[in-house]
Amino acid sequence: MIIVVLKPLYRITEAGTYWWAIYSKHHKEKLFMTMSTYNPCLLITTLKEIFGVMGMQTDDTIILANEKFLALKEDELQKAKLIAKPKEKLTPKKPLIFNGCVLT
Repeated sequence: MIIVVLKPLYRITEAGTYWWAIYSKHHKEKLFMTMSTYNPCLLITTLKEIFGVMGMQTDDTIILANEKFLALKEDELQKAKLIAKPKEKLTPKKPLIFNGCVLT
């Protein structure tokens, strides 16, 4: 069997891995986060003043954080010129879609 790749995903070979490496490095260096020993896709803040827990899935993130962390994250995204989808907040009346699942 011979498989021929016609076009790589996102036009860059291993784009998901590349995106994840850039994005996780940014969070570790600029947002004072460290990888969980349980799962490298789970990042946790290391400073007491800010609180953030973030799960990363290829091209989507879910965050539980305080306002200080969210403000720092927005500021650092703008400085780094990283493009991100608008924030959505989970509320009792508004579910979220994350990684193909509906969170309520």
